[in-house]
Amino acid sequence: MTSQGAGEPLTAYKNIDAASACMFHGNVRIIAENSDNEILSGIYNGDGVIYKYIDFREGVSSFKMRIKTITGGRIVLSADKPWYKMIASYEYNGHENKWQVLEFPVETVEGIYSLWIQCYGSEGELFEIEWFHFNRQTQVSAKYCVFLYFYLFTFIFMLLSYEKPSHFNIFFLSPDLMSSRSRQH
Repeated sequence: MTSQGAGEPLTAYKNIDAASACMFHGNVRIIAENSDNEILSGIYNGDGVIYKYIDFREGVSSFKMRIKTITGGRIVLSADKPWYKMIASYEYNGHENKWQVLEFPVETVEGIYSLWIQCYGSEGELFEIEWFHFNRQTQVSAKYCVFLYFYLFTFIFMLLSYEKPSHFNIFFLSPDLMSSRSRQH
């Protein structure tokens, strides 16, 4: 199965098998890590993979992937085309040669796009990738902010235009009221 199958776009918020890429660039290949799991391997400088299509409708804030670092390098994520919109660039130079989960921030993107993952680094194999997903955008939407500002402005306007009764000053302990109360005792 590839990510360009006949079904709906892949959701950005669930794990996507790295081996489900629909296009490969460079030396990248799929290998069996064990009897029931395939991974991307043979990733060298300038290599990349493309996934068509991923649904980012709710926006994204970060990218999470399970990766094995061989020599390390830079991972670049782009929406639609590698020269169109770069949404992240992350430099990772660990040489542990063990599986780990990395997470790094991405620029906001909303809608349905193809995803390009490109890798750059020094000589030799850079990474192996098992899966990835995006985390939902956690920022308050612009529409919600406008809504809050409108009601806050309305509330402040109502407070400022409200005609205060004479006993209202007790709550603020105005100097005039304080002096008149002290003379009465």
